[in-house]
Amino acid sequence: MSNDIIYITGFIIFFFGLSLVLKNSSKFLYFIYTFLSTVFHELAHFIIGLILFANPTYFSLIPKKTEEGYTLGFVEFNRLNSFNALPISLAPLILIFIAYLTFNQFYGSMNIVLLSFLLFLLLNGSIPSSQDFSIVFEYKLGIILYLCLVSLFIYIYFFGGNINEIKNIFNTVINNNFIQ
Repeated sequence: MSNDIIYITGFIIFFFGLSLVLKNSSKFLYFIYTFLSTVFHELAHFIIGLILFANPTYFSLIPKKTEEGYTLGFVEFNRLNSFNALPISLAPLILIFIAYLTFNQFYGSMNIVLLSFLLFLLLNGSIPSSQDFSIVFEYKLGIILYLCLVSLFIYIYFFGGNINEIKNIFNTVINNNFIQ
């Protein structure tokens, strides 16, 4: 198994390298080569947008030239807000977990090169774009909200915090007018 992991890792690195070469030499071949990654990436935005009631209104997989370069695909929403912007923008990161599940499901039963390419497509699609990050930072309240939630979970999980302590903290904050 260890040699297979080395081969799979090597093939994935090769596929990423080929992607960079194509990106810098032939936009058309690059678009074709990364099309499925783009599909996975945009579907992640779309599905999480549906789940979080952002009301997706437009979905495109047709590359178009922009001032910054090229947009390979996009999803438009008409109900983005502080609650849903961060998870929708970073939704493609879930493709890392899907790549992990794919590896566990198909390792040993699929050709190593084919499995490596599928993992590459998922991992390549999991990379948030600069546009994804710009949307996250448009909703600063959402960043604060999710940082608080993550901090709360860390506190409960690692430090044994309980719900009554958390209620007391919130009551203290509210009663002392820290939150208006």
